[in-house]
Amino acid sequence: RAGVRKRVTQADQFQVLATRMLRNMYRHPWHVALNAISTLLVSIVVGGAYWKVDPDTDGIQNRLGCFYVILLYLALMSLSSLPLWRKERLLFLRETSSGVYTELPYFFAVALFDIVPLRVFPPCFFGFISYWMVGLRQDCAACLAIFMATLVMSNICSTMVCMSISHITSSNRVAIYVCSIIFLLSSLFGTFIISKGHKSPLTDLFSALSFFHYSYDVLVVNEFHGVGSVFTFTSAVKKLPAILIDGDGVLKQFGFNVATEHLQISILAVMCLVLGILSFALLQLSTSRWRWLQGWSLAACMCGWCPTARREAAAADAPVEDLSKPLLPRPRDEAPSAVRVPLPLLWSGITCTLQELCVEYESGVSIVRQEKKLLSGISGSAGQSDGLTAILGPSGAGKTTLLDILAGRSMAGTVAGEVLLNGRKAGPSARRRLSGYVTQDDVLPGTSTVWEYMLFHAALRMPRGTGAQEQQQRAREVVEQLGLGKVAHAFIGDALRRGISGGEKRRVSIGIELLHTPGLVFLDEPTTGLDSTNAAIVVDLLADLGRENVTVVLSIHQPSTPIFNLMHRLLLLSTEGRLVFSGPADKAPGFFREAGHPISSGPGLNVADYLLDLVIRSEPDEVDAVVEAFSAQLLDMDVADEYLLPFTAIGRVDHREGQLRAGVRKRGTQA
Repeated sequence: RAGVRKRVTQADQFQVLATRMLRNMYRHPWHVALNAISTLLVSIVVGGAYWKVDPDTDGIQNRLGCFYVILLYLALMSLSSLPLWRKERLLFLRETSSGVYTELPYFFAVALFDIVPLRVFPPCFFGFISYWMVGLRQDCAACLAIFMATLVMSNICSTMVCMSISHITSSNRVAIYVCSIIFLLSSLFGTFIISKGHKSPLTDLFSALSFFHYSYDVLVVNEFHGVGSVFTFTSAVKKLPAILIDGDGVLKQFGFNVATEHLQISILAVMCLVLGILSFALLQLSTSRWRWLQGWSLAACMCGWCPTARREAAAADAPVEDLSKPLLPRPRDEAPSAVRVPLPLLWSGITCTLQELCVEYESGVSIVRQEKKLLSGISGSAGQSDGLTAILGPSGAGKTTLLDILAGRSMAGTVAGEVLLNGRKAGPSARRRLSGYVTQDDVLPGTSTVWEYMLFHAALRMPRGTGAQEQQQRAREVVEQLGLGKVAHAFIGDALRRGISGGEKRRVSIGIELLHTPGLVFLDEPTTGLDSTNAAIVVDLLADLGRENVTVVLSIHQPSTPIFNLMHRLLLLSTEGRLVFSGPADKAPGFFREAGHPISSGPGLNVADYLLDLVIRSEPDEVDAVVEAFSAQLLDMDVADEYLLPFTAIGRVDHREGQLRAGVRKRGTQA
């Protein structure tokens, strides 16, 4: 059952993730190939530019310049991965929010298939080509190993910096800009541009934090320390004689400390580890389970306000009972379900308030905190054998916000109200675990086929211990159920590879949420971006799910008449996020007729368009009157039961207090 299933081990998660990333790498080899080819060409160019340097002043300067160019190139090459990480990050957030896998196996899988092929092998070109072409130190076999190891560690540090920044911002431009500034400052204080003899508090601080500084020092000391040959120092004044010094004399002349070579290598290795830990920590912060830490916004610092997300997150992670069990005993003549358990849903008094910072100029410049209500007192229900429950409203009405709250995924603002799942109070964590959620955008791996992606989710989302044959059987059932058999072995597709159509991608997004047989599915505007034919196909499939013991709740913007006719229950929001109507769709005409806004009947009339025109184009007073009329209807408990309780056992609603009293209610008898 979905309510008690155990997640697969992290070792299995890593194995499945590594398989997918390996497949992505050989199906999209251009990134690895481009990195390797460009590094090969640059290593040849660097070797040709500094060809066979001499043991004189110019040769010393050329050696130092060669090290600087190589380190700077490796740092800048790390920026090329930011767009790919951005795309991968969207898929990561999508899958971790659905509980497909955790952050740790994902991080190690990315490290294995990014750091090894792109950060370890390419720097070796400089050791195998540039090192010999430039004529660097030839009398020490270990010096070449230290040279290559230093380049690899420097490359890993720059990569971890880019990864960390990519976890913080969602914009590629911002990430590239910030990383470029960091690399510029790091190279500035890397002791090549600024002399070691120049001392200032700022220089000492940034040099201590610069991985570029430690890498450069190690390369220079490794090249000159213990060299038995003599270097010729010539002065700019031609009359002065040349000075003959050894390698240690060169280091002393430029201010390098020979005794700290091993310490700097150790510090560089520690910086790789610390930046890796930082990148992993920021990766965790980017997931929904840790976003309460991000709630300490500027408002918290300036206005003393802090959201209650931390308390909500703690409550959400508290142990809960198995909500998939029925609340009431099953009738004797009813056979137990062998596939899935329907999960009736009831919510009441849902209010979402967002804190905003505003600047006032009346009596000087001041920053004040204001509240903005996204949702106000929203009540509704969705139940078994009910077909589809649609959340309807204009853009900005709060449809996605309400859907996220019901699904247990909202972290924005302060949320009030209660939600019952199968007649019991259920926190966000329980609702996430027991439900499937399909986002508005199809975030899918373009290099995977439909069948491969189905098996990927089956391996990670089905209960631990499920055999490979059972996983394949379940994936085959979902593929056939959604009509994806003809494209099962076709690539999903992306910007670089042609794939399946938009309607088929939407069905794939729905299918991966059905693999673990949830009793409750949420969909955020599943028809967005689809033509009328594909939209009708998708909604018709959802209607079939609603008739097969699945509670389906979806938000939709402007459905056509055939799609609207498939909706069994309707929740209508105003532009200000207030409840206009919530109940069976066939009761809407009667309510709006009594409220003074009769729905005309006739061929070609789209009821959804009429309702949207009512809340958008009507005067605010008229909309307020309809809102108050429906609120008055809900004060009568018998009428409220007709609107909000399509099943007999789900709980007691007190709309005057906006609270749900969890309990059992049986009509005609005492529960």
